[in-house]
Amino acid sequence: MMKFNDFEVHLTEDGSPSLKPADSEAMHSSKGAFAETLYIYGHGLKNSPQEGNSFNILSVGLGLGYNEILWASYCLANNKNKSFLHSYESIPYLSDSFIKWINNQQTELSKTYDKILKLFSNEFKITEQEIRKFLRERYNHSFFIHPALTSINKTTLTFNCIFYDAYSSATSPELWKPEFLESFLINYPDNHCSLSTYAAISALTKALAGQGFQVKKRKGFGYKRECTFAIKKPQN
Repeated sequence: MMKFNDFEVHLTEDGSPSLKPADSEAMHSSKGAFAETLYIYGHGLKNSPQEGNSFNILSVGLGLGYNEILWASYCLANNKNKSFLHSYESIPYLSDSFIKWINNQQTELSKTYDKILKLFSNEFKITEQEIRKFLRERYNHSFFIHPALTSINKTTLTFNCIFYDAYSSATSPELWKPEFLESFLINYPDNHCSLSTYAAISALTKALAGQGFQVKKRKGFGYKRECTFAIKKPQN
C-alpha cells in the first residue's frame, strides 16, 4: 500500500488498484476496481443509444480515470472516432495528476495509471500507446476535465451516455439529494441516453422515472445487492 496526498493506493481482489482517502471508504469494491468498471460502466457504454460513430459521454467522478480509459479503449476498438467525453472531479489533485499523466508527465500516481492502462489494453486488444495517444489527442478537442459538478454548472451540451460514478452519499451528499438529481436529469441527458451507476437508491430511481428513463435494476457488483442501469428513448 502506498500513500500520496492523503490517499492510500491499494490493490483490490482482481489485482487492480483503487484509492482510499484518509478516514473514508475506498472508491471501488474490494472485489475488483477494474472488474467493477467493466460490469457497471462497460455495460452502460455498450448499451447506450449510439448513432454511427458519434456519441457523447458524461463522467461524474474522474477518480483514478477508470471510466475515461474505458471510453478511450471502447472508442478505439469500435471505430467511434467522433465521440467526446466531459468528466467532473472535485479533487484538484486527481484531475491534475490524470491530465499530467496523459501528457506523459510523471506524477505520484503514474505507476497506478500505468497498471490500469495495461488492464484495458489487454481487455480490448489495443496497445497501451494507442489508448494514451487517444486520450492525449482528445484532451484539447473532445475530452474535457472540469471541477466539481454543482447545480450551477449549466451546459448547452447533452449526453447519450452518463457514468454517474459520484463518490458515496456520505462523502458527496449534495450529488445524491433528490432536488439535485432532478435538476441534473433535466439538464444533461439527450433524448436518447443511458445512465449507469453502482448505486440503487430510491431518490435516483424516482428522478430517472420522472424524466422518462426506463429503470433496470441489476445485480450489484461485489457486496452490493443492486446497481442501476437506465435508458431513455423518445416515444414513437
